[in-house]
Amino acid sequence: MKLFYAFLLTVIATPAVSDIALVIGNRSYDEAPRVSDASRVRDTVAILQEDGFQVFDGRDMTAEQMQNLAGEWLTEVNEGSPDRIFVLLAGHVVMRDDRPYLLGVAADELSAFSLGRDALPITPLLRVMSDNPGRAVFMLSPSDDAPTGPGLVGAYQGIEDVPQGIAIADGDMRGLNSVLETLLEGRSYRDMAVTSPRGVSFRGFLGSSGNFSGAEQSDGDATGSVEQGYWRAIQDLDTQDGYRAYLRAYPRGQYADDANRQIIALRDEPERAARETEDDLELSRDDRRQIQRDLTLLEYNTRGIDGIFGPGTRGALTAWQRENGYEDTGFISRPQIVALREQARARAAVLEEEARVRREEQEREDRAYWQETGDSGDEEDLRAYLERYPDGLFSDEAKEQLEEYEAEKRATAEVAEREFWDEVKERNTIDAYRDYLRRYPDGLFVPAAQAAITELEQGSRNEAEVDRAWQEERNIVRGQIARLLAEQALAANGTDPGRIDGEFTDKTRRAIRDFQRNRNLPVTGYISQDTAVQLLGGR
Repeated sequence: MKLFYAFLLTVIATPAVSDIALVIGNRSYDEAPRVSDASRVRDTVAILQEDGFQVFDGRDMTAEQMQNLAGEWLTEVNEGSPDRIFVLLAGHVVMRDDRPYLLGVAADELSAFSLGRDALPITPLLRVMSDNPGRAVFMLSPSDDAPTGPGLVGAYQGIEDVPQGIAIADGDMRGLNSVLETLLEGRSYRDMAVTSPRGVSFRGFLGSSGNFSGAEQSDGDATGSVEQGYWRAIQDLDTQDGYRAYLRAYPRGQYADDANRQIIALRDEPERAARETEDDLELSRDDRRQIQRDLTLLEYNTRGIDGIFGPGTRGALTAWQRENGYEDTGFISRPQIVALREQARARAAVLEEEARVRREEQEREDRAYWQETGDSGDEEDLRAYLERYPDGLFSDEAKEQLEEYEAEKRATAEVAEREFWDEVKERNTIDAYRDYLRRYPDGLFVPAAQAAITELEQGSRNEAEVDRAWQEERNIVRGQIARLLAEQALAANGTDPGRIDGEFTDKTRRAIRDFQRNRNLPVTGYISQDTAVQLLGGR
C-alpha cells in the first residue's frame, strides 16, 4: 500500500507522447453478490485499443493484484507522459470518509481498517489524472448492492472533491461504453453530457471546446500541438488557478500574455470573486452542514443536509441572499454566515417557544386523562391511559401498577396457568398470546395478553418504517460526537434522554419522541433530517 502511494506522489505533468488507460472489472466476488455488469469491461478494452490506447486491464482481481496493476500503470504514466489518460473501474464500491474504494474479489469481513488489504483507493488515481487537465476521463460503474462494515457506507455516494480538469462519468457499463465511443469520435465533453444515455451522470470538467479525441494531433509539431490542447483545456476551465497552471507549465508559451490577461479579468468578475471569497473560507464538511441546517430551518430547501453545496444548496443560498438584500451569487461570505446563523437562532427560539406552549398543553391534557383513567388504579383504566399516552407523564407509574397486578395474579393463579403464562411471555409472539387466550379465555392474564397482541401487531405494521427511520438516522447522526450533541440538545429542550454518553437507549428514544411530538414532527423515536434541523439548527 505504501509503495502504491509513493508511485502517486512521484507523478508530474510533462509534454504528452501517448495514450494510457487503466481498466478493472470485478465481477465474481467470494463473499459478496456477483456484479454481472462488470463483464462488459472487455468491450471497453476493445474500444480503447482500437483507438490506439495502451491498456492496463484486469478482471476479478484481489486488492493486491489491483494495486500492483495500478502501480504498473502509474510507472508508464510517469515515464511515458501520456497525452490522454483514461480510467474505468467496475464492481463493488464502498465509501469511507467520503472517499470511494473499489473492493477486491477476496474482500471479507469489511471494516474501515481493512480497506488497505481489501480495496483499491480511487482518490489517488484522480490526483494523478489531474496533471492532464482537459485530457483525463474517469469512469466508474458501481454496483447497487455493495457490502458494508464498521466505519463504512455501503452505497457509492459520488466523488465529492473532483480534481480540476477531470471529466467523471458514473453509470452502467453499457451507457459508459456508449459515452466513451462518443468522446473518441471527437464530441466535446459538454455535448457528451447533454446527449448521454439515461442513467449516466457527470461531474467535473465539461468544457465545450475541448474533446477527448486524439485526431487533432495528427499533423504539425508535437510539442506545439500539446501546448494548444493544454491551452484549450485551460480556457474551458476558465479559472485563475488554471491559467496559473498553464504559466507554470509554459512560462514563455505562445498564450502566456492571454493567460495573464485572463487572471486579471477574473479577479474583477463579481461572481468569480464571490466564489473565491467562499473558497478562501475553507469551509469544512461540518461547516457546510450547519449552513444547510440554518437554511432549512428558515424554510429554504437545500435538498439535503450532506455538507455538499450542490444545485439545491446554491439555489437556497441565492433565494436567501435575494430576500435579505445581498447580491444573489449563490456563494456565501463570512458576514453572511454570521447573519444566517443569527436568523436561524432567532427562528429556533420561536420554534422552541411554540414547542413549550404545545408541551404545556399536552401535559395538561395528559394530567386530565390520567385523572379520568389511571388515577383510579383500575387495571382497565391503566391500560387505556397507556394506549393513549405510551410516553406520558404517568406511564412509568401505570406500568409499575400493572406489574404489581400481574404479580398478584401470579400468586393466586393455578400452577398450570402461571407456568404456561411464563412460557408465553418468554416466546413473546402474537401466536403465543393467542394460544394463551384460547386455552384460558377467562384467565387472569387475558388483559395483558390482549395488550401484548395489540403492541406486537402495531410493531409489525411499522417495521418497514422503523427500518427506514433507523437508516436515515445513521446517515444524519454519524459518530459518537454527533450522538452526544443530539443528547445534549434533547436535554436542553426539556426532554430527558437519560445518561449523555452517545448511546441511544430506550430512554433516549422516548426523549426523541417527546421532542418530535412537541414540534409537530412525525413521531418515530429516530432522528430524521427535519428533527435534526430543529434539534441542532439553533445551537
